Amino acid sequence: MKKCQRFSRLLKLSIVVAIFIALGVPALHLVATAVQDQNSTTAVATEHVDDAIRLNSARVQEVW
Repeated sequence: MKKCQRFSRLLKLSIVVAIFIALGVPALHLVATAVQDQNSTTAVATEHVDDAIRLNSARVQEVW
């Protein structure tokens, strides 16, 4: 009976460790990315507009 209890306890512990690894690595990656994130938006020059993803700047006559 003692071997069965030891095996059961070891199995439960390994499952818990596997869950922590599976959830912990992506969570740490998200936290590290959030900490290192910098606001890199710049002001758009007058008579120009930017698209939603800020890749194309176009010259315009007026903005409504």
